[in-house]
Parts: sequence; C-alpha cells; structure tokens
Amino acid sequence: MKIANKFKHIAYSTARLLGYEVVPSWRFETLGFTTLLTDLFQRNKINYVLDVGANTGQYVRFLRQFAGYEGRVISFEPVSHCYQSLIKKAELDPLWDTRQFALGKENSTQKINVMKSDQFSSFLQPTHKFIDGLQDLNVIDHTEEIIVKSLDEVLSEMKIDGVKEAIYLKLDTQGYDMQVIAGAKNSLQNIWALQTEVSVLNIYEGMPSIEQVIVEMRNLEFDLVGMFPVNHDRNLRVIEYDAVFINRRRMNGPVSP
Repeated sequence: MKIANKFKHIAYSTARLLGYEVVPSWRFETLGFTTLLTDLFQRNKINYVLDVGANTGQYVRFLRQFAGYEGRVISFEPVSHCYQSLIKKAELDPLWDTRQFALGKENSTQKINVMKSDQFSSFLQPTHKFIDGLQDLNVIDHTEEIIVKSLDEVLSEMKIDGVKEAIYLKLDTQGYDMQVIAGAKNSLQNIWALQTEVSVLNIYEGMPSIEQVIVEMRNLEFDLVGMFPVNHDRNLRVIEYDAVFINRRRMNGPVSP
C-alpha cells in the first residue's frame, strides 16, 4: 500500500509540474461544483458558512477536503440521532459549531417527518407521484417535535456581524429552503452567496418548483452562477439541482441583470 501511495504522489507531482491536475474518476461527478465553490470562496473571501440542514456533517467534510475551505462553520440540524453524529465530528474541528434546531420563516415548534433514509427528513409530506425508486427511502419512519428559529434572530443572538464577515449560506432542508429565506429578510443583504436545492421532479408535496425559486431569488437580488445535479431517477432525469446564487449587491462592477 505504501508503494502504491508513493507512485500516486509521484504521478500527481509530475502532472502538476506539467500544468495538469490528476483527478480520481470518483470525483468527476462533483468536480464542476467543487471548482465553482473554490473560486467563489476565494474571490469573495468567504470566511463564515451557515450549514442549514447539516444531517451528519457531510457538507462540511466536502468543504474541508475538496473545496479547501478553512473558515468558520455553524451547522444546524434538528433531527436528534443525526445531531448526535454531527457533534462528534464537529468536536474535532475548533472552527465548527453546531446547533440543534431548524431554521424557518418564524420562531415556532413544529413536527418534522424523519424518513427511513434520514437525508430525506422534511417538514413536508413525501410524494411518489413523479418518480419511482424512493418508496423505501423517502417514507416516514417517525416524527419529532423540534424548535424552529428565523435566520434573522439566529444571527442576532449569535452576534454574527454580517458586515465584517463574508457569509455563505448553504440550504438543504428538503423542500423547506424558501421558508428559511423568508425568515432572513434583514439578513439576506449581508449574505454574500448561497446555495439551495431546487426541484425538477417533486419528491415532497407542495415544494416550490425550480422556476419559482429562480424568479424569487432574482427578485431578492440574487443571481444564478451555477446549477449541479443532486440526483437522477432511473431514466437519468434530474430530480433536484444544487443552485448557487450570488448577492447582486456584493458583486464587482455593474449590478443590473
């Protein structure tokens, strides 16, 4: 194994000297997304990530290992067993904090549907009208009563200075992202860029469409800079995209669309 790693190191180093990067085949699927985020974070000197819908911390691992991000992170995850896994990982990273509640339009307590596959857990009801293949995963296992807070209140409570900090907002709340944005009326102007999941084939009842989200974000002065498939159905149709938007008020040069 040590010999194999030595040859890999030689191959990577040689390629780099020749102006190339060697990329493992398993990274092809996320390479475009990784490249965009790396560039976006460097250009805008992003130093604070709000990881909303953290599950067990996969996104922070991705940022640290592949996007080269070394700044502060606060992860929000309401589901109890996911949060227990999350805090164990965050304890190993001094710049990573966690909070066990959800974000939404306003402060409340709500019941969340914890699905058989916890990455699908949502406030919304699952639907299987539009695609096959998720009947055993995106189905309710149990519900939990959780605390919901608005992003405006959270940033105020935590005394996060949106003027001094360059904040990136990552949303992955399974159909509830626009409710989080609705609770950030005062905060959005200080969010430099954000990503949200947008739906092409709905897997929850009542979730907004991709067209609705793009129009709403443009109305909020956030312009689209990239879209990357999250998953596909058995016919290779895109189910959801991760859509990345930049705050028009934070852009260099002309801000008119």
